[in-house]
Amino acid sequence: MNEKKNVTVSCGISLPTALFLIFLVLKLVGVIDWSWWWVTAPLWISVGLCIATILISIVVLLIMHAMQVHRVNKLRKRGKRFGNQRFTW
Repeated sequence: MNEKKNVTVSCGISLPTALFLIFLVLKLVGVIDWSWWWVTAPLWISVGLCIATILISIVVLLIMHAMQVHRVNKLRKRGKRFGNQRFTW
């Protein structure tokens, strides 16, 4: 039997891209006298937020991993101290 699959394709532009295009047109026709840094700000601010989110996620994951390693090492030391408990992973 043939199964039909629903596929959704989005062709819209994002808010930062729309703002950039508006600022670009306004700058080129002379309506605004902003620096090019501010005209392109919607693009690099959104990229910066994405990079910051990724970096914060990596830091949180590293902290969680370090806490788990510390906990496992603590349990292993406790097992060695009592002698009758063994922890195998």
